Amino acid sequence: MIRIERLRIDAGTLSPAEGARLAELVAAALGQAAPVRAGPASLRVAVPPAAGQSLAQVAEGIAAAIMRALARGEAG
Repeated sequence: MIRIERLRIDAGTLSPAEGARLAELVAAALGQAAPVRAGPASLRVAVPPAAGQSLAQVAEGIAAAIMRALARGEAG
C-alpha cells in the first residue's frame, strides 16, 4: 500500500482545475501500481513535460517516476 499525505505538483501553466485533475490521475495511477516495500518518508521526482502529452499520459509518467524512486529507496 502506498500512503500519500501530501502531493505537490508544480504543473507550470496548468489551470488550478487541470492541476487538481492531474493530482487525481496520479493518485489513481499509483492506486493501480504493484505494491512496494516501505519507502522513504518523503520523495521528490522530476518529470519533464513532453509536447502533445495528454493529462493522463503526464500522470502515468509521474506515477511511474514515483514507483521507480520507491523501488530504489530514494529519498527526496
